[in-house]
Amino acid sequence: MGRPAAHARARRRRCPAPLTRTVDDWELHLAVNHLGPASLTSGLHWALTAVDGARVVTVTSAAHRDAAFDPEDPHFSDQRYDAHLAHARSRSAALLHAVEAARRWSGDGIAVNAADPGPVGVDPEQGAATVVLAAASPLVGGISGRYFAGLAEAGPVGPGVEGGVATHALDPVVARRVWRWTERTLREVWFAGLPIVA
Repeated sequence: MGRPAAHARARRRRCPAPLTRTVDDWELHLAVNHLGPASLTSGLHWALTAVDGARVVTVTSAAHRDAAFDPEDPHFSDQRYDAHLAHARSRSAALLHAVEAARRWSGDGIAVNAADPGPVGVDPEQGAATVVLAAASPLVGGISGRYFAGLAEAGPVGPGVEGGVATHALDPVVARRVWRWTERTLREVWFAGLPIVA
């Protein structure tokens, strides 16, 4: 059996959690992996515009390859809950949000990338290395809208390619849709009454 199949099985075993919701009725994987970080990033946007060479790194994982984000039922309100699927969708949402942030904030001089620290259980220093590369290395200066894994920029998933980024997590049309959905969701809770920017 190939390593990708074994990795997928291992990821499924790591996500046995029952359906858990936040006080805002958000599915927990989506809240922790996407909505929380997106809220923080958006809240820091104007402060980042004042920093020369500002960078944002969204932490995601290889699990994003297992499922596209579902904007029709993001919190598993109408479908049977599956923890692995919820985890994968949340990672795709985070990556799509990073893609759109990179586009929107390019004129502000803010680089936005996504990084995969590697599988759970990896040595902490090794796991942090890819994130630090994207956040601080001069080798990545000026690069935005990319996905990093294994201390390198990762290309798209394809035949014979182990790792890489799934095309469903790079789609610019879907990324804009995720951005708008995320902004609307966050405003409903924390910024009620403010207009939504399309």
